[in-house]
Amino acid sequence: MPTAEVSINVATKVRIINPVENGSNITSRKRALQFVNAGRAVFVGTNLMRFIEADPRNQAAVRRAAQGYESVRRMMTKSEIANIPLVRPAKALREAMTVRATTPARRTPYGRTGPVRVVVQTGTQEGPK
Repeated sequence: MPTAEVSINVATKVRIINPVENGSNITSRKRALQFVNAGRAVFVGTNLMRFIEADPRNQAAVRRAAQGYESVRRMMTKSEIANIPLVRPAKALREAMTVRATTPARRTPYGRTGPVRVVVQTGTQEGPK
């Protein structure tokens, strides 16, 4: 009599801890098994996968992914900035464009700062006679 195989209920999606290309950090279990069988990645949990940085195929994928960012020699448009994973990209851009001194300015919450100059008129002074 044949025995029934017991299937373990595993997730169909696997999260990639360190994605090497610009894309989603989630892949299918089948694709993750292909990466592991090829020696490009290892499982670090039931639904977590990590690429091996020393693998030359992964290093080539990192270079290909960075090539698009490094080839740009102009100011990014707002639609391009919208694709950068920042919470407030407009503030980051404004901060990057601001010229700042090496030391922050000291601001006082009240009044003016600096020496007080008193203007005194010199000349003849009449005294009591």
